[in-house]
Amino acid sequence: MPCLLSLEILEFYFIIKTLLDEMGEKPPVTWGDFLRLAQKATKDTDGDGEIDQWGFVQPWGIRASGTLNSTFYPFLFQAGGQIFTDDGTGIGFNNEAGRRSLQFISDLKDKYKVMPETVASMETEASSLFTSGKVLFIIEGARHASHMEVAGMDWGYVPALTDKKHATVQVVD
Repeated sequence: MPCLLSLEILEFYFIIKTLLDEMGEKPPVTWGDFLRLAQKATKDTDGDGEIDQWGFVQPWGIRASGTLNSTFYPFLFQAGGQIFTDDGTGIGFNNEAGRRSLQFISDLKDKYKVMPETVASMETEASSLFTSGKVLFIIEGARHASHMEVAGMDWGYVPALTDKKHATVQVVD
C-alpha cells in the first residue's frame, strides 16, 4: 500500500516579544512598520562599536528545498506577485512585484543594514541568533515554534505583513 507524506508549512514572522516590549512597540502590520521596527532593534548593545542585536535575519545560505518559502515568497506575495503566470506556462515574478520584493529584501541588508553582513552564508546560524535573543524578527515555518519553546523564549508571531496585499506562504507536499 502506498504511503503519502503530507507536510504543511506555514511561514510566520516570529518576534521576540521581550525586545518588542523593551522598545515600547506593537507587532508590525506593513512593510513600513517592519522596516521601522527592524531599524530600531538593530544596535550595539554592549558599547563596543559593533552591532550585536539585529532587526531581521534570514538563512540565505541554506541549500535545502523550501528556502525560498521563508526568504523570498512571503515578500513576493505581499508585493502582489506570484510564482507562476496565471496560465502556468511561465515565471510569474519577472515583473514589478518581483523586482519590488527583491529590492526590499536587498535594501534590508545593504541600505538599512538591519541584517548581518554574513546573512548570505547563514544556515543554522540565523535560527541560533534568533533563539539567543539577538534578533527581533525571523521568518520561519510554524514547525520552528518548538525550538523557541525549548529555548524558553518569550516569542510571538505575525502571520503576514502588508505591502500591496496581506499574504504569506503555505506549502503542502
